[in-house]
Amino acid sequence: MQGISRNRPHTLKGSAMPTAVTFSILMLLVGMTAVMSLGFSLDRIRHLEDKERTEASFYALGLRIMSDSTIVVDDVFREYKAFTNSGEIVLARETMHGLYGLLEMRCHLSAGKPETAAKITGTKGLPYRSGLLIPSSNVGYVSFGEDCLLSDQAMIPKGVYRKIYISKSRNNLNDIQVSSSPSVLPEFSSKAIAAIKDIYEMPIETEVALNSNDSVPDRIITGRLIRVDSSFCNSVQLFATDSIIISPGAILKYPSGIFLNSSEGHVLIDSSAVVEGYAIVKDIDITSRTGADKDISFHLSSTGRVRGLVYVDGTAQIGGHVTGAAYVREPVEQTDKGISVMTILSLTQTENSGYAYPLIFEDGLNRSIIKEYETIL
Repeated sequence: MQGISRNRPHTLKGSAMPTAVTFSILMLLVGMTAVMSLGFSLDRIRHLEDKERTEASFYALGLRIMSDSTIVVDDVFREYKAFTNSGEIVLARETMHGLYGLLEMRCHLSAGKPETAAKITGTKGLPYRSGLLIPSSNVGYVSFGEDCLLSDQAMIPKGVYRKIYISKSRNNLNDIQVSSSPSVLPEFSSKAIAAIKDIYEMPIETEVALNSNDSVPDRIITGRLIRVDSSFCNSVQLFATDSIIISPGAILKYPSGIFLNSSEGHVLIDSSAVVEGYAIVKDIDITSRTGADKDISFHLSSTGRVRGLVYVDGTAQIGGHVTGAAYVREPVEQTDKGISVMTILSLTQTENSGYAYPLIFEDGLNRSIIKEYETIL
């Protein structure tokens, strides 16, 4: 009897079966989650790889376009091969953004939204080498004060200058490299003139004031009178029809620029103010202004600074520091005794090694990328 009792079948308790089923379901869920995670990871890896390939394509095509002037990029998106031995296609176009270029690119390498990028461009070259350029005139020579420091070649009328000795000068003007200048300032390209006209078709307010609250970079602003407060520190391009006043200590960060389209207006870059890019005075519709008009149309104070290009198709009193090129039709100095023509008393001009110039002259000059955005502006 005891043996029979010992061999009686064992009956499972009611809680054991649901536990086994639950465990199986959990294992199935874990497996499905692992498979889904693996799929997500693979998709993520493919996305990152495609993004890297896209960025490489944008980088390669950007360099090709900047260095090869035979590549025609215009307002219409066109197809380009990023790499010679690759089938990857990039859509690209270059338009004007103010007086700089705007290279926009799109690339679709896999499923999802196309990758886009934008690059602000400029040029490293000018029609004449960077330095001081004063077109030939009937005066015959230019007068330089002892405080002038010119590190680059000067192109001046007949290649002749004289020194003006003033008491308490800080420096001595050493002999500078000079050559005869052309008869006129270099002309703007038709593309640049068209871009300027388009800008001035924008609404033009009577007066515009910028200060530290203006934090959006790379805007294009038009106005009759534009004032930049001392607290301003940002990149911007300003286009005025009457006057532009850059207050003491204001900083227009690279790539910036100021353009006055007027034959009678005035630009003032006050003490310790900085403009990184360009400062241009030119009437694109009126060319009748002559040297007889003695109102000073451009004034760079003795402690102001322009890093890039100064181009004044008019009268200009230039002190301060120009890192780059200064093209001035008629330099003047206003003193207690009046206005002295073809005279520069305290300009410091040094080589430009880090800044590109605006795209205002004829094509054919190598361009360079100034600033990059991850998306099209």
